[in-house]
Amino acid sequence: MIEPSMHVVFDLDDTLYPEIDYVRSALNFVGNLVGAKFGISDAATLLIKSFNEGEKDVIGKLWLDYDLPIHLLKKVIASMH
Repeated sequence: MIEPSMHVVFDLDDTLYPEIDYVRSALNFVGNLVGAKFGISDAATLLIKSFNEGEKDVIGKLWLDYDLPIHLLKKVIASMH
């Protein structure tokens, strides 16, 4: 029996849709937020391009490339979890 305070989570990666679509969607979302906040019109495109090129830390790379405030990077990453 499931208690009211218990949560059941199903991991459906690649079951309903390809996981890569989820990743690109997340990068697009973050890129649009970062772009609007810091005036980087192509931030989403840059994140996806970096990801496609094999960059492991696409958000960190964007932060370094545009010299964005490091304390906000931690907030962006925390909001993604």
